[in-house]
Amino acid sequence: MVYMKKAGCSLIIPGIESGSQELLNNMKKGTKISQIEEYVKNAKKAGLLIHACYMVGNKGETRETMEQTLKFAIKLDTDTAQFYTLHPYPGTEAYNWAVDAGYLKNDNFENWIKEDGTHNCVINLDNISAKELVDFCDYARKKYYLRPKYILRKGIQSLKNKDLFKT
Repeated sequence: MVYMKKAGCSLIIPGIESGSQELLNNMKKGTKISQIEEYVKNAKKAGLLIHACYMVGNKGETRETMEQTLKFAIKLDTDTAQFYTLHPYPGTEAYNWAVDAGYLKNDNFENWIKEDGTHNCVINLDNISAKELVDFCDYARKKYYLRPKYILRKGIQSLKNKDLFKT
C-alpha cells in the first residue's frame, strides 16, 4: 500500500460488507475478519484514506449480525463508512437466493430506483423487513459519524489537510 500512496493514490474504497465471518462465508467473499483488520491497519499505516462499505440483508442476516457489523465498523474506525442494503441484481447468486427464498418483494425493475436516484430496498427477510434494513442503515450511519472520537479526529484532520475540502 505504500507504493499506492507513492503513486498518488489517496483513497481506497473496500467492500468490507460484514463484521460477521458467517455472512462473509455465505457471500463467498473469500476474506477473513483478521485479513480485513490487517488490510485496514496497513492502509492507515501507509497514510491512505479509507471509505469502507458495509451491506446488510445477505443470506443469514439477523439483527445480531447487523449489530456485529456496526461494531466492527466502529472498531476499524475508517475515515468514512457507508451502510446500505443488499441489492440483488438479476443474474447474480444473491438474486437467485432472494427469489428462491421468497425474499424479493418487488420484481418490477422500474421500482428498484427512487426518483432521487437512490435504490429502494427490494428484499424482506424472514424476520427483518425492507424498512427495518433501511432503518438500520440510517441508524448505523448516525452511530458511526456522531461518535465524539470520530468528530474530533475529522476536525483535526481537516485543519491539517485543507486539500480534503477542495472541490
